[in-house]
Amino acid sequence: MLKLTKTMLQKSIIDCNAECRDFALEHGVDYDAIGNGERVVLAAMWQDGTETELRFYRPANDRKDRRLSIKDIKKHCEIGDTITMANSKNGILLIIS
Repeated sequence: MLKLTKTMLQKSIIDCNAECRDFALEHGVDYDAIGNGERVVLAAMWQDGTETELRFYRPANDRKDRRLSIKDIKKHCEIGDTITMANSKNGILLIIS
């Protein structure tokens, strides 16, 4: 679960918390295997059926930050919304509350 802040929406950059990293690992994304400047993209779907992408990455710097961006997040979310990433029969589902 990710509670969206103004900065997350404006910059489309989300620090990947422990819960998010665990979810990523369940889907084969291991941040320990991602080098700086590299990313792994997974297909996902918004709860309204719109396709999107989850981009798990490390920026090209020495801080080793673990980040996530979600394609078209600004079209679907507002500041204060919570996004839940869930498994469904059709793949990864993003639920907004």
